Amino acid sequence: LKKTSNFLPRIILPFSFLAIVSLAFHHDLSLLLKGVTFSMMDTISPT
Repeated sequence: LKKTSNFLPRIILPFSFLAIVSLAFHHDLSLLLKGVTFSMMDTISPT
């Protein structure tokens, strides 16, 4: 039992770090995609 309680944080910590990084990356990526689509829409149909 002591081994598992010692082993669990070692798994959880990197995974939580990866989750936070991937979330931030996806957020930036979605913003980037939004900007690209908006600029493309502007070039296709200039107001």
